Amino acid sequence: MDKIIETPMTWGGRIHLCADDFGLNAAVDEGILDLVHLGRLTAVSCMAGGVEIARDIPRLLAAVSDAPRPVQIGLHVTLTEYTTLGPIRGLAPECALPGIGTVMRQAYLRRLDVPAIRMEIDRQMACLSALMGRVPDFVDGHQHVHLLPGIRDAVAASWKDWNVRPGWVRYCGAPERDLAQLPSAQFKSRVLSLMSRAAAPSHDEAGMVTNPRFFGVTEFSPEVPFGPRMRRWLSLANSGESGALIMCHPGRASVPAAGDPPDPIHLHRPQELAYLASEAFLTDLAETGVATRFGL
Repeated sequence: MDKIIETPMTWGGRIHLCADDFGLNAAVDEGILDLVHLGRLTAVSCMAGGVEIARDIPRLLAAVSDAPRPVQIGLHVTLTEYTTLGPIRGLAPECALPGIGTVMRQAYLRRLDVPAIRMEIDRQMACLSALMGRVPDFVDGHQHVHLLPGIRDAVAASWKDWNVRPGWVRYCGAPERDLAQLPSAQFKSRVLSLMSRAAAPSHDEAGMVTNPRFFGVTEFSPEVPFGPRMRRWLSLANSGESGALIMCHPGRASVPAAGDPPDPIHLHRPQELAYLASEAFLTDLAETGVATRFGL
């Protein structure tokens, strides 16, 4: 399947906001759709194995078509917490994925079956491509799993074969001057920067475009106001001439029922949605200088 992007993601100074986890559940999807309709997002990352993905991808495509600003749609490679689209030898033989700690341990001990991982990434790419009628615009990973040893090579190989061009892959790093000024999660952000630098050779060899800088890492605490953190990320994103990607995890309020897929951050999501849908976010875009650099 060939890929044609009429409005490819451009970085040269632009600042983008991507909502993760589309397809996970109805509350997440409704919240993201709300923000697409309002023109508050420039990218949405989708879980091909999400329980609501088949129902809600047509709605996302329609919302993107009518949105006041261009929005790209990407694959959120999922290899932790949830279920796969097919068995993965050694990692998920019965399709039930372990947590990020187990996956990281196996990755750094070089115990992952990379060809089997590659097959699952291809299954996820094929599923989302079939639902969209085209190849996704970009690739990233749930819990940043796309940066791990072995997995990053499988992502790069899949990227080449699926001809995801002129798309991009998420880089989760930032310069030291930005890391030192982050409002939260500095240690996690530094670890992700190291992981991103280690993954760069695989991405470069595959000809994968990456975002120059990355923000949005947080502890997902519902007690900590989200607005001030986003305002800080916006200010840091606008402090340099290079572009930046900011991730977010909005969703409507929900009460998980028995049998629902786990969503450990469901109490935090409504706070992000409320702020991003508010006039305060538009004010922060303007006052930080990001409004003129926001999106394509």
